[in-house]
Amino acid sequence: MGRRKWYKKGRYGKKKMGFSNEARSYGNKNEAFSVKDRKLLIQYLNEYYERCTDLYSGNVFQKSRSRKLQMSDSGDPIVIAGCTFPALDEDALRQPYLALPLLNAKQRKIIHHLCVFANLYHVGVKLSPIESFVAISIFRDGLDYAVQQSECDPKVQFLDLKPWLKRLGESATAATKVGHDAVYKLIDQPGDSLRDGIDELDFEELKDLSLENTVPPRLEDEYWTLVDSPEQIRECVQEIEADNITELAFDLECLYRSKLQLITCLIQLATSSGKEYVIDTLAPGVWESVGELAPIFADPKIVKIGHAIAGMDVQCLQHDFGIFVVNAFDTQEAAKALKLKRLGLAQVCGAYGLKDSVEYEDLKAVYQTCNWTVRPMEENMIIYARYDVHCLILLRKLMMRDLAKEECWDESNPKDSDAEAKAVADTMASMWNDFDEDEDDFGNTISSPDEAAGTAEAVRGDYHDTAVETTERSSNFGAGELRMNAALMQVISRSQEMCAKFSKAKAEKHLKDPDFQSIVVASKTGEIPEWTASQLSLYDRLEEWRMDMAKRQKVMAGFISPLGFLALIAYKRPTTIEALRQVNFQPSEFFEREDLTELFDLVKESRRQDGLRDYDDVGSRTYPELLRRLDRREQLKQIGSVALTMGAAVAAVAAVRALRRR
Repeated sequence: MGRRKWYKKGRYGKKKMGFSNEARSYGNKNEAFSVKDRKLLIQYLNEYYERCTDLYSGNVFQKSRSRKLQMSDSGDPIVIAGCTFPALDEDALRQPYLALPLLNAKQRKIIHHLCVFANLYHVGVKLSPIESFVAISIFRDGLDYAVQQSECDPKVQFLDLKPWLKRLGESATAATKVGHDAVYKLIDQPGDSLRDGIDELDFEELKDLSLENTVPPRLEDEYWTLVDSPEQIRECVQEIEADNITELAFDLECLYRSKLQLITCLIQLATSSGKEYVIDTLAPGVWESVGELAPIFADPKIVKIGHAIAGMDVQCLQHDFGIFVVNAFDTQEAAKALKLKRLGLAQVCGAYGLKDSVEYEDLKAVYQTCNWTVRPMEENMIIYARYDVHCLILLRKLMMRDLAKEECWDESNPKDSDAEAKAVADTMASMWNDFDEDEDDFGNTISSPDEAAGTAEAVRGDYHDTAVETTERSSNFGAGELRMNAALMQVISRSQEMCAKFSKAKAEKHLKDPDFQSIVVASKTGEIPEWTASQLSLYDRLEEWRMDMAKRQKVMAGFISPLGFLALIAYKRPTTIEALRQVNFQPSEFFEREDLTELFDLVKESRRQDGLRDYDDVGSRTYPELLRRLDRREQLKQIGSVALTMGAAVAAVAAVRALRRR
């Protein structure tokens, strides 16, 4: 399979985007703005709006006309919450937009909300996967200049990426039942997850094995492949099937903004044959083809290895592509059972000797929550993504060794191990006696107490044979013996339960949305004008409208609109596309592609209930118009200077003539 370059080298800090050195100060990674900070920010944004308006209209600057932000009069940068904001001098106001400092995600979100209340256009501009700032403007086209310079890539057309559950509708029900039954079969019989003739542990061979010699992933590696076309998906499936693999490591990178705004952006695979695949699910035509991997994931003879698979991996595979994970080993569950201090995959790999675990942890800190929809990707994003599957196959074997060795191969106290093994055998024998006769697997074979007693004796006989082998100190243990290991089987059983964490997306409780609640609180505290009953009613109706649109489009409701955007629409009540862009300069593609008449009709009805006009007042100011006005003023100024000069000359001639007459 071929591999094309789909990534780009890092460019951190190479593009200034209109920043001064002072304006590039960073917000603390986790801090949001305090109430006091928010008040200062509102004053700063209002001052920017007022001064820009004065410049546009030709009014003489009124120093801090509100007299609340005296520090802006000095022309020096303004520090709020340790972040340096640009001075509001004439040079800054003559630009199409103002670039605010680099802030963390929480701080940027607050800025966006405050800009809505300050009647400013605002947009987030990404310098890199980890660097973003907010650009603000009073001009309806001012932010076009900021977006043009941004290194962000074109938006993903989420409306075209129909999830499997939505795409198939009712016909997905039967397929879901098949996947459900396959998963629950191993939940009921976790011992079947261990495969005879495949799952064996030789404790002597594994005794000194670790991840120490694992070579970190690099872009120049020949054994990894980018899969970014339907044809390559088919080639990937054919290769995996031809290799007769026994283990498949997997991981996903997703865009997660809410329960109803979740989508798979990348799938990483590593096989027991030594190959790795990075599947770009957002590449043209790939989304609809990913489901061809479903038979591989559903094959119980192939163990699927992942870390914390119940988080999003299992749900997204099922919801987006109809892929059910059957027979899994979750390395996070193993780490819990082994009582490791840190459960992150990078830390677990470090505990098992991975030399580059520090690099892995550093990459995870940067890229784990970055925007995985960005294309092309940074080199380090790809390396991080591959790290997530790179060590999993060997890690599973090492963790199985450590889970089983205390009972199976504890050289310091073999008698205790034998006693524990005998106890497990007795427990299994008891289970045969007490098992519910309604169970298909057992009720049809055990028909009498005598047969049950014979079976129990057979289990004890198996223990006796195992005990003899232990006495002979055989270091190799097969699947049959490993099934008797309580610690290992507990992890395997838990791993199968994780496979049953199917997608159960429920409607979001819109009244509990944090953005909506923050608006209500701000209105009650007097920070912004009061939230009215008609606005609340509009918010309810907008949520109903969103769910209806999502059903028609066969997508998750979050990709029609986040609830926070609906809350801002209900508060500002825009009735035109231009006014909508002042609330969100780059709304979801739905607002760009679809007819919004129904939405605006709901808004107009709400405005009438509060005695407002159907149409809101949104300024028609444009940046080119500002430049024309400034140019005319400069011309008039020059004409005035000439006139003054000519006037002085005429006066001088008249004075000379008067002197002569004397």
